Amino acid sequence: MKKRLKWILTALTLIVMACVLAICFWWMSQFRLQDLRRDLSNVMNTASYLTNVGDTDDYDEYAKRLAQGLHGDIRVTIVAADGKVLGDSYADYSAMTNHLDRPEMIEAIRDGYGEDVRKSETTGEDNLYAAMILTDGVYIRVSAPVAVAYSFVFQVLPPVLILCVVVFLLILLLTSRLSARFIKPFEELSGAMEGLIVDGRPGDISAPPYDELAPIVRNMKDLGVRLQMDIAEIKQKSAEIEDIISATDDGVVVLDSAMHIITINERAKELFGGAQDAKSFESVCRDLPLLEKIKRTNQRGKESHVELDMRNKNGRIYRCIVSPAKSKEGHTTGTVLFLSDVTEIIRLERVRSDFAANVSHELKTPLTAIKGFSELIDAGLVTDEGKKREYIRLIMKESDRLMELINDILKLSQLENDNQQEQPLEAVSLGSIVKEVQIVLEGRAKERQVTMACQGDGTIRADKERIREMVINLVDNAIKYNRLGGRVLVSVEQKEAKVMLVVEDTGIGIPLEHQQRVFERFYRVDKGRSRKSGGTGLGLSIVRHTAEAYGGVITLESEEQVGTRITVVFPQA
Repeated sequence: MKKRLKWILTALTLIVMACVLAICFWWMSQFRLQDLRRDLSNVMNTASYLTNVGDTDDYDEYAKRLAQGLHGDIRVTIVAADGKVLGDSYADYSAMTNHLDRPEMIEAIRDGYGEDVRKSETTGEDNLYAAMILTDGVYIRVSAPVAVAYSFVFQVLPPVLILCVVVFLLILLLTSRLSARFIKPFEELSGAMEGLIVDGRPGDISAPPYDELAPIVRNMKDLGVRLQMDIAEIKQKSAEIEDIISATDDGVVVLDSAMHIITINERAKELFGGAQDAKSFESVCRDLPLLEKIKRTNQRGKESHVELDMRNKNGRIYRCIVSPAKSKEGHTTGTVLFLSDVTEIIRLERVRSDFAANVSHELKTPLTAIKGFSELIDAGLVTDEGKKREYIRLIMKESDRLMELINDILKLSQLENDNQQEQPLEAVSLGSIVKEVQIVLEGRAKERQVTMACQGDGTIRADKERIREMVINLVDNAIKYNRLGGRVLVSVEQKEAKVMLVVEDTGIGIPLEHQQRVFERFYRVDKGRSRKSGGTGLGLSIVRHTAEAYGGVITLESEEQVGTRITVVFPQA
């Protein structure tokens, strides 16, 4: 603004000075023109005292003599009453045409005196002509170039221009200082307004030199106070919202209507790599169904859901709720994305579905056998007493298997429920339990010609009976799936606040592709062999739940036809 005002004042000064100079020069030229008229009039008044000399040569000589006593640019012409030129101080009068048609002559004949300004036919210059009748009846006409009137102007032009330049420089200096003084309060107001926009606090403002600016300064200070209060409140609410969003385990993304990122929490930044500094959500999200859902939500203003499969990235599955953000008027101004990790939910749904299918299948097999043998006996189709007793033994065997299956399901259900509640724990010696289990399963080991060895001790806090059942399951599997003449080693080691239970066998081993799933319910590596050996498919699942219930971590190492090693690490009591 300062520069612009300076240029405006400079241009205005130049225009005013140019107009003043033009008026002055015009006035001076008009003044000189009047002087020229007076000079011509004086010449004619002097010539009016002419006497009749009697011949034309005297008139021509007199015209030249009269012109010599005047300014060099003044021309004298003597004209007879009939318009014939009798003498001229500049040109040959005999070659001149009749002058009665000249405007100044016409006026002089009518009024005794006449004037005219026009271009001379002789000299080709603009001249001022004046004519007057003399006492002897002839006319004297004098003329001078109009340029004579302007000669004085051109003489005084250089000093006048120098004076104008000096005056202009002085005015320029003065306007520069005046404009700086005039602009200073406005610059202070501009700086204060900039501070108000940037941080809500106006800059320092001195007392305004103009009374008209005082209300503006006062209002600006009041506005700054209100803005600071509003900004502080907004920052507090924003911080609270940020804390809430950051504290949630779900990913949260807030987008505007153009799908530009407004807010994104750390969880969402982890899911969408590159979202840390990105402005557009489309630049970091490659999931086309999600982008389409966001666009539809912006258009229709209705909530929608979409599932994001990120198993190739982090092994997780997320359910995204796309919710519209609406103004008070009900217009959709953007979208809010809530991303929840549903991997475990989906896994549990699959486990539940598999469990229902497996339970149905496992229960169906013994029930089908029991029903079939019972129908044969009831229909009297079995007449042989030996066959009848064999069928009854099979019915009892399948009933026992069915009971064992139901008991294992109940144990597993109880373990899962107990995991949700705190149970009274006691100090349990793993070494003592291992020795008890060795005695219990010694007979089964001899049947399989498997030798057993136990070593070490350690104390954990747990329910003794459940730990005992866990060890029985592990050791029983090591015997059951061992080869004839094989070996089972059960060791307990206490080290660095940890207690390790290791059950190692030299059995058939578990193929690599099955090792991740053997702890699932009803999962069998060899289903035919497992059923033949009397397994329910729940043993290792019970082992895993028991270990986890007491803070244990279970790992499995196995190689086909070499053996299996299962390790359970508990925290020390």
